[in-house]
Amino acid sequence: MQAPGPFELVNLLFRPDALQLRLYRTQTNRVTPQAVQEWLQDLCDVAGVAESIPAPAEPLQASQLEQALRTDGGSVSRKVMLGTVAAFGFLFLCVLLVFAPLLVMAFRGK
Repeated sequence: MQAPGPFELVNLLFRPDALQLRLYRTQTNRVTPQAVQEWLQDLCDVAGVAESIPAPAEPLQASQLEQALRTDGGSVSRKVMLGTVAAFGFLFLCVLLVFAPLLVMAFRGK
């Protein structure tokens, strides 16, 4: 199969109960039986490599952020959204403080 174009997105999701392949902005003429067969072969290769890796001797502990997202993801999402809005607000104020004097001087000159 050819490499995806600059605007194509190939998303492969591994879930405990399923494997999902999503194709965004892919031309339909590129999805041929041969291409699908190549994708399946690539997936089998990935699965073979994943199965050959030994299990970790000591399981990793979830970080504080991962635990927070699992228990109360909505609260974390709100905090992230609030931080993003605050950052953009700060950026807007900085730009306003830089350009406001220039605009005032431009209108006084007329």
